[in-house]
Amino acid sequence: MISIQGTINIRSIQGRYGLFNIGTLVCSLGTFAVKDPSIEEYDPGCYAGVFVIERIRPNSYIADGRMVVEVRATLASIILDLDGDAAPAMPEQLEQDPIEEDRSEAAAIQMAMVAREQDAIANELSGMAPSTRDAELDASILFGHLWPVGRCVKLDPTVGRAKFRQQRDYLSANGYRFVVAQQHWLKEE
Repeated sequence: MISIQGTINIRSIQGRYGLFNIGTLVCSLGTFAVKDPSIEEYDPGCYAGVFVIERIRPNSYIADGRMVVEVRATLASIILDLDGDAAPAMPEQLEQDPIEEDRSEAAAIQMAMVAREQDAIANELSGMAPSTRDAELDASILFGHLWPVGRCVKLDPTVGRAKFRQQRDYLSANGYRFVVAQQHWLKEE
């Protein structure tokens, strides 16, 4: 592992499974693509700080009839400078959603979406709306040992990218905001 000063440009892209974040890390070692779950919580923008690089490796994928080859950095930690806010994100070309690389996770998401649609159709047909208890059960399953979430919550990006995004979206939709400097979610008063 190596710790290095740099800047990461984080962008949000609409993919097949919803919004996802990608980053471009610029440092003295070079420029690297970053597609770690750890950047999913950040708003788009450029952030300066110290980045602990765990691994650097080549990666390739096919998108829109093109083969994209990139040098990807895996981050172990991000320590942002506290004295500045994020600068606006710089636009870049088409990117592949990292979920596509993990076929088993993508299949699980699709199965969950189909199950939810079937449940919604069944509820509509029976005239029953999903209950608050069902919503609580869904949230407890989504957050696992973190449930019930308190006023302040730190998400674990190792739970899997799809689940991590669902947790992020749930918090965002329920009055939480991501505090970049502390890297946790805080309930708005």
